[in-house]
This record gives sequence, C-alpha cells and structure tokens, in this order.
Amino acid sequence: MYDHEYDFLIGHPDFRIKGTRFGGEVKARGFRGTQSYGEEGTDQVSDTDFMQCQHYMMLDGLDMYYLVLWDMAFNQIKYFEVKRHEETIKVMREKQVEFWYNHILPKKPPTPLTYEDSVKLYPRGAFDKSITADAEIEKMIEEAKTLNAAVKDEEMKLDFIKAQIANFMGENSILLNSMGGEIVSFKNQQTNRFDTSLFSKSEPALYEKFLKQTTSRVMRFKK
Repeated sequence: MYDHEYDFLIGHPDFRIKGTRFGGEVKARGFRGTQSYGEEGTDQVSDTDFMQCQHYMMLDGLDMYYLVLWDMAFNQIKYFEVKRHEETIKVMREKQVEFWYNHILPKKPPTPLTYEDSVKLYPRGAFDKSITADAEIEKMIEEAKTLNAAVKDEEMKLDFIKAQIANFMGENSILLNSMGGEIVSFKNQQTNRFDTSLFSKSEPALYEKFLKQTTSRVMRFKK
C-alpha cells in the first residue's frame, strides 16, 4: 500500500477481511516478547505492534486491525483488537514526513538515542583530539557513574541469589513451587564453539592467515 500523498509512506499488512473495514497482522513471539501484551481481546499489544497497525490504518483508511499473536512459549493463538486512533496517526504521520525530508533525503542521521547507535555513528576516535565538557555533560557523567555502580551492585546481588538457588537445587534440573508448577529450570545445554586457542597452536600459519583485527570504541569513566 502507498500513501495517497507521499509515495515514500508504504506498508504491507498481512491480511484484510473482505466485506469489512478491518485488516490484520500476525506475530510470533517467545516468552519475553509476550510480556508486553495484556488480556486477549483488548488493544493491549506491544508499542511497536500498536504503531505498525496505526501506520497501516493511516494508509488504507480502515477502522481496526486484528493482531493475531502466536505465543510460542505456550503454543497458543491469541487475538487482539487495535482500533484506529486519529491523534496517534496525525502525530506519527508528521514525524514520518519530517524524518524523510530532514534525514533520509539529505542522508543525515538523527542524533542517536542509544549508546550502541552512537558508537555506530562515531566508530573511530581521533587519538590526539579532545573536547571540554559543559555543565550538562559533567552532570550526566556523575549520574552515569552512580548508575554504573548501582548496576554492578545489582549484578553481584543477582549472582549471589542465583548461587543460592543453584546450591538448593544441586543435581536437580527442575524446581517446582508448592502447587507442583515449574518455576526454575537448571539443565545442561550443549553448544559447539570453535577452539581458537587449540587451532592457533596446531595450525599457526593458517591461524595467522585468517586472523582479522577489529577496532571498537569503549567508554570508561575516570575516578
């Protein structure tokens, strides 16, 4: 589907229901993915799925989209109803058009909102260049240090708790609650990994031939 005004606004919904003003999307989600969904039959779907349905309704003018969810964790099919929301469509449309003209056409990426995206935008740092922080950045740095310390404390706490659970389970693979339901699994898992250390010792010339150097930027906070 193409927008009636802007041909760069397009969509490809999964289905439409004949004789109605309804369309639909089909999603497959694992255990983590289903946590952002609410009660079946409502519009309590993930934010990304909600926006996708609104985008399609903006393009085709329909009133509602059924979202069919395959819950892979429990092998269940669930249905949700996402109704057309005019205010959301209005704001979304403005943002889409703005993004196209301000970033896509001039090939100018927007300011990153995540650390991962920032590193992608600025993958290499000039060794001899420096910049002086302003008051706002210095405040952020102090906040980052506090958060970094808190994360490390929480990781240590989580590690200690998991150790206690593992000690309690011992050789048992499944932990049950008082009603007999499974609440923790602690099973063996096999993976195949290439032993680079062994390979470098047994085939040093071949190892050197295929050795590839990579560069990455790492942020560290000074005390």
